Amino acid sequence: FPVTITQVETNQENKSITPIATTPPLALSNKRELEKREEKVIDRLQFTEDSVTITIYDNGVIDEDFISLVVNDQIIFDKVKLSASPLVYTLKRKEGNHYSIAFHAETLGTIPPNTGLIILTAGEKRKELLFTSDLEKTATILIELVKK
Repeated sequence: FPVTITQVETNQENKSITPIATTPPLALSNKRELEKREEKVIDRLQFTEDSVTITIYDNGVIDEDFISLVVNDQIIFDKVKLSASPLVYTLKRKEGNHYSIAFHAETLGTIPPNTGLIILTAGEKRKELLFTSDLEKTATILIELVKK
């Protein structure tokens, strides 16, 4: 399984630190095909900020859950293990601004189903969500970055 590395971007103007995923997205059409599953939308969110940081942890007991994080049909993290160390990815405003973030279970771990904690951070806003995915349903969040 690939190792996920994160780096930080420092904004000297407002002294903020933004984590950025350094694992390059893998286009589904250029990589493996994910099996089709029912999407279970767990939340629909709008943000006026230019970016949203998604931080993902295993929820509760660390039990060998593996996921693929898919954003708008691109695999961002492929078959990565959820743990107490976060997976971090930042959505940035661009044309379209509509994002479907899917938490595709690759395994169910030793304690099914596959569960995780998602923390969404945009500016001073913070939202925590729990997700559950299995081999039939994929937890999905729909995000829209709207102009102020």
